[in-house]
Amino acid sequence: MLDRTVIAKLDNPAYSCVQASSYDRRTITPEDQNDWYANMDRSWFVRKETTAGRTEYVMMDDQGPGAVVRIWTTWHGATSTPNGIIRFYLDGSDKPVIEGRVIDIISGGALAGAPLSQSVSKITSINNRGHNLYLPIPYASGCKVTYESIKEELDDGAYKTPAFYYQINYRKYESGTEVESFGERTLAKSSNKINRTIAHLNNNSNAFNGTGRAEIGGAMKPGTSQAIHIEEGAAIRELSLNLTAEDLEQALRSTVIEFSFDGRPTTWVPAGYLFGVGYKAAPYKSWWAEMKESGEMILRWPMPFRNSCKIKVINLGKQTVGVSLKASLGEWSWDERSLYFHANWNPRYAIDTQAGPSTSWLGAYDLNYTTVEGRGKWAGDLLALFNGTPAWWGEGDEKIWVDNEDF
Repeated sequence: MLDRTVIAKLDNPAYSCVQASSYDRRTITPEDQNDWYANMDRSWFVRKETTAGRTEYVMMDDQGPGAVVRIWTTWHGATSTPNGIIRFYLDGSDKPVIEGRVIDIISGGALAGAPLSQSVSKITSINNRGHNLYLPIPYASGCKVTYESIKEELDDGAYKTPAFYYQINYRKYESGTEVESFGERTLAKSSNKINRTIAHLNNNSNAFNGTGRAEIGGAMKPGTSQAIHIEEGAAIRELSLNLTAEDLEQALRSTVIEFSFDGRPTTWVPAGYLFGVGYKAAPYKSWWAEMKESGEMILRWPMPFRNSCKIKVINLGKQTVGVSLKASLGEWSWDERSLYFHANWNPRYAIDTQAGPSTSWLGAYDLNYTTVEGRGKWAGDLLALFNGTPAWWGEGDEKIWVDNEDF
C-alpha cells in the first residue's frame, strides 16, 4: 500500500480485479433497455443459506486463491441493519474466521484502525455514512462472505424491508498461486506492518526526494507552449504545477499538459483534470494527488521511461497564464514489467439526463469514459460536471468490462 512504484509495474503473481455487489440483479444485458438501467441496487445477494438455524445472505463466493482488498457498505431503513452480523469463511471451512457486527468489522476498527477501517463523512450521522474496510483478507482456496439480518428477512431490492448496500472488491490469482490465508496468527504476525502502514497513511507524508529535478516556468501568452526534455532513463516520481491567471477556472480547462515517453505520446489532458480538481480550484489531499491552499497541484503517479521524456505545457486559452512546472525524478530499472503512464480526456456537452417519472428509465443511456486496448492497469478516473439542472441527483451506475467480458 505504501510503495507507489507498484502501480507502474505488471504484478507478479498476476491477478484480475473482481467485484461482488448488491447491484440490481435485473441488470443483465444492454439489449434489454428497460432492466439494463434498473436501479434498486441494494439487498441483492448471491443466494440465501440456512446455517445452524440462522439465515445467512451470501454476499460473495469465490473459489481459488485470492484476497479481498476493499469492502464498502451503507444502509438505511432500520437501526438493526448495522447490527447485522458479517462472516468470512475461508478455504471451505464451515467456521468463520471473522465474525461480528458489520459496523464493527467494516468501519469500527475491530480488525484494524483508521484509515484501513473507517466511515465517512463524519459531518453526517453514522447511519448516513459510507463504511470502508481496506485491510487485505487473503485466502488460499476460497472465500465466502455472508450477512445475517438480526431482526427481519430481507427482500430483493429492499422494497419492503431495510436496505443493505455493499461492494466487495477482490483479487483472483492464477490457479496454483500460493497464498497464506487470513487468521488470528497471520493478523498477529502482521501487526507491526499494519501499524506502520496506518501511521504512514494518517501522516500522509507524501513528499518525494528524488535524484534530480527539471522545471520550466514564466508567463505564457495565448497559443504558446513550453517543454521539459529529459534525455536519460528514469521515472517522474512527483509532478508539481502552479497556474496563475485572471480567470483561473478557464486556465484549468485550457492549459493542457502533454506527455511523451521514449518518443510515444501517451497523455493530452487539461491541467485541472490531470491533477484531479476539474475546473474548480479546491484544496484537497489524496494518496496520488493534491492541491494545496497556495494553488500548487501535485501528482505522485510514478511515470517511468526507458530513454527519454517530454513534458509539454500548452496555453490554448485567450489569456496569459503564469506557469510553474517542476518534475522530481527517481531512478528506475526498466524491464518487461514496466508500464508507461497514460491519461485521456473525454469531454461531452449538452448531455440530457433521464426524463419521465422516477419509476421509468426513459432517457437513460450509457456514457463511455474510454476504451483501452493492450495490457496494463486501470489506475483511476475523474468525473467533473457542469450541472445545468437542480433536479438531477447526479446518480448513475459505473460499468467496467475487462478483457472482453460480456458483463
